[in-house]
Amino acid sequence: MVAPGSPGADIPAILLPGHRGITLDPDRLLCGQPQQLSAREAVVYKPRWSAFYRTGLETWLHSHEVDTVVVAGCNLPNCPRATLFDASERDLRAVLVTDTVSQSTPERLADFRLIGVNLLTAEQVVAALMAEA
Repeated sequence: MVAPGSPGADIPAILLPGHRGITLDPDRLLCGQPQQLSAREAVVYKPRWSAFYRTGLETWLHSHEVDTVVVAGCNLPNCPRATLFDASERDLRAVLVTDTVSQSTPERLADFRLIGVNLLTAEQVVAALMAEA
């Protein structure tokens, strides 16, 4: 259903800028290279829990002078957690969108605060982005 190169692997157009369809390049993504969607947006294929593991994400972020990652996703103890800790290790500012993750507990959120992760709701993230625009 979502095999690389199949329509199920593509990002639904409604989630893309201008609701335009983009066909992902599986060869590029599976080699760890980001695929540019717009001047400041790219897709990476994540082979393990962290978005930084064997991907070109860190290089892409630095080349675009991005210093902050905003993380949403399911199963907080796995993928979001690994990505947030790896972002912290790379001296990137990190935000966890608290109402977009599953398996969140007060203890887990406290651990993120201890490493400097900012905890925001989706509404707060959107408001912050709108203020910057």
